[in-house]
Amino acid sequence: MHIDIKKNLYDLCQFLLSNNFFFKLKIDYISQNNLLTILNFHRINPNNKIHNSISPNDFNKLIIFLKSKFNIICFKNLINDKKFYDKPPLIISFDDAYEDFFNYASEIIYKNNIKVNQNIIPSCILNKTAPINVQFQDLYHSGILTNEDYKEIKNLFSLKKIDLTRITNSIKNLPIIKQKELLNIFSNKFNFLKESMKTKMMDLSQIKSLNDICELGLHSYEHATMTKESLEYFKDDVLKALKFFSNNYLDKPKIYAFPNGKYTNDQIKYLKSKDFKFILLVENNFNKFDNSGVFYRFPVLGSSYQKNIYTSLGALKF
Repeated sequence: MHIDIKKNLYDLCQFLLSNNFFFKLKIDYISQNNLLTILNFHRINPNNKIHNSISPNDFNKLIIFLKSKFNIICFKNLINDKKFYDKPPLIISFDDAYEDFFNYASEIIYKNNIKVNQNIIPSCILNKTAPINVQFQDLYHSGILTNEDYKEIKNLFSLKKIDLTRITNSIKNLPIIKQKELLNIFSNKFNFLKESMKTKMMDLSQIKSLNDICELGLHSYEHATMTKESLEYFKDDVLKALKFFSNNYLDKPKIYAFPNGKYTNDQIKYLKSKDFKFILLVENNFNKFDNSGVFYRFPVLGSSYQKNIYTSLGALKF
């Protein structure tokens, strides 16, 4: 109930403030305070049933708007001095490397002559499977699940009410070994999923072909929620991912984006010891130019062009 009230209030604010006057106010604030904005995207797809997806048309319109108000840059171009920018700097950061990025987003990025950050998950590339929570989203949308299946899911996660967001969040909050156990529990259901119902990931050749428009980063080896894992697990996960980059002749990554935005300070220290220069979180905040190496991102979650602008400008964050 509390969550629903909070969401309704947010939606009301978004509706009332999605106008040019508020947008100008936010851009002036960003510019005057010398702030760096980083936006986090996942899916660009015309299918509006996909969780938190943005349509290609809305994405293109958003990029055109952002180009008119910001200098869209990459992490490697980051210069800690505002005088180098005639407009506030902004970075576009994608996670997971879904195939719809290749099919829909890449053309728009090329056309607008920009470059973006894409954070990849090696195990998803090697196994040709989406992160486990996304696989369950596919299952949810498939129509295969029965009432008995839903009862089992409710019991497994102690849910009073079941919907896609609650299922997704419940899975994310499990250690990766428990997530894999869930896959086994519902393996008979996944076996019935048609290929057309499954979320596709980019393969290595597609990723390499986008070198001109993508600055690659790491999004962990297998998309575990790191606050649910030990430090030893985290170190091993990072080393496996770095080996993947080396074995496949990819430049050693300087960017690390924590899965689901969850992290510990010890994990950040370890990443710095491995020469990661840009450590990305998702905490709905702007960035000041400092030497911490830790950066916040605003997630842009689709649904409408106006909402995407509102979110891209930091919503109510001042």
